[in-house]
Amino acid sequence: MTNLAAARSRIAEVYRTYADWAPDFLRTAAAVHLAVGVGFGVLAAFLLWPITGGDYPPGVDTPTFLHLSWIADLAITGNLTDPLEDPFWYGGFFYLVYPPLSYGLVGLTTAITPASLAHVYASVLIIAYGAFGFSVWFLAREFGLRWRAAALAGVFTLLAYPSLNSVFLWGWFTTVVSLPFALLSVAFLERSFQRGSKRSALAAGVLMALATLTHHMTGLSIVMGLTLWIAFRLARERESRRELFVSCLIAAVTTLILISPWAIAFLITTADTGFRREIPGNWLVPLGTYTTSILDPGLVGEFIYPSYLGIVLTAFALLGGFLSFIEGNRLASVSLILAVLLWFSLGANANPLINHYPLSGLDVARFHIFMTPFMALLAASAVERSIAALAQGSRRFQSPSSWGITVAIAISLVLAYPAYTALQARGLAEPYRVETQVRQALDWIEDNSPNDAAAPSSVYAVGFWNWQAFLVPALTGQRIVDGWHDEGADNVRSIRKLRDMAWPPGGPVDAESVHEILLDLDGRFVMLYRAYWQGERVDEHWEKLEERPDLFKHRQTWGDIGIFEVLAASDERTD
Repeated sequence: MTNLAAARSRIAEVYRTYADWAPDFLRTAAAVHLAVGVGFGVLAAFLLWPITGGDYPPGVDTPTFLHLSWIADLAITGNLTDPLEDPFWYGGFFYLVYPPLSYGLVGLTTAITPASLAHVYASVLIIAYGAFGFSVWFLAREFGLRWRAAALAGVFTLLAYPSLNSVFLWGWFTTVVSLPFALLSVAFLERSFQRGSKRSALAAGVLMALATLTHHMTGLSIVMGLTLWIAFRLARERESRRELFVSCLIAAVTTLILISPWAIAFLITTADTGFRREIPGNWLVPLGTYTTSILDPGLVGEFIYPSYLGIVLTAFALLGGFLSFIEGNRLASVSLILAVLLWFSLGANANPLINHYPLSGLDVARFHIFMTPFMALLAASAVERSIAALAQGSRRFQSPSSWGITVAIAISLVLAYPAYTALQARGLAEPYRVETQVRQALDWIEDNSPNDAAAPSSVYAVGFWNWQAFLVPALTGQRIVDGWHDEGADNVRSIRKLRDMAWPPGGPVDAESVHEILLDLDGRFVMLYRAYWQGERVDEHWEKLEERPDLFKHRQTWGDIGIFEVLAASDERTD
């Protein structure tokens, strides 16, 4: 008993020490924050659990972040000659040009624990998704929403199709990890406005730096949304204009100082490589298509942009935005953030700024997920106001029990359709599995490639929709001609000529041009996969390469996968 009493005393002492140190919101509401965080974590785990069912999580960009995580693991464990250079993509490039915190966390965890890369990656993604919901709840509370409405905003966000689409189809790992930091930054900036707290402004700057160092486009996009919000607050709150300006200055300077070591290297590298998107904003978005697609649930599960945004979410967000401007409350500034993000999501056809660098480097498809938390916040406020109006107009809801039942029924009805589309998206999620024929082809490449750094064996693949960018280096130890992340590559112009022939609507496949470019890029093998992704010109490549045995030698076939060897000028076939 003495030991137990001593332990209790020690715990109490630690708690008192923590309580004295902790900020006010933790000291008074730690249990609530913990409970809410756990709740959103459970919901996130349920929604995203399908990503754990295969060899790797799904998503077109997932191979990029798996590769970068794997490279970070190699760098941390001392298995790279130069810890700042990725030797496997584009003949070698400065991989830290991509903000390092997200994939660095996965690589570090994999390096210091026995857990596999896939398990760590999926775990970080699920935790970040839960944190996404929590950050929306916290943001809603800072804007004055009651706890029920704030919780509804977080649930709206996690159920929203753009949120799930970013994981299941696009694999925007870095965006999902970055958004909680960015939204918490907005929450602390709002707190600094309300309380004149310099410490909150400093916290906002630190959090936005973390968001940017996790994914630069996500951090930049939320800051772009904040510009109109800050201007609105400065114009509206004239008496405290100086304090607002000081808070913004503290947050901005803090962010710039913290990101500068990475940002300077990023700017120098991208200036040297001359990276530009072929299409400003990455998508050409017809305005008419945009307005119909965002309300079309038939697009759930389709690789397309504009995609479904959410009928219920859109309707209530519009209502919440309208009410906020009518009443002139703080949520009007949230509507302005949403308006900026919406404008950029329309693409260059509606926003001429996207035609100019660096805004041309944005991916406008991601703006749907950037918009979602702010839409959810406005939608939750509209639901809360609607229920209150109904209750106020009816005597039946005067008793607490009747009121509670009414709220529960109303919220259940509001969430019914978003929950249905979320379950539909969840049911369509397909984690990536490395098929037998893919493993056989990779084993053959490993066995038939020289283990000689002076004579690199690089593979060019068509039909894998980017999965070769991770699988070839990680499973064979060989280089890949192409990758998916171009910003650090100085030979991307040559590689884009190959992509033009691989992806419609580019030009036709020209075997001589493919051969010439691959020789210049030290390409040794071409790996074609006929069945996996029909969006690439695999059959045309297969046909054109077979027609030129003087340039390419057909070495092996496994079902729908074929490997051709790139012949040098002195290797002309005589058979």
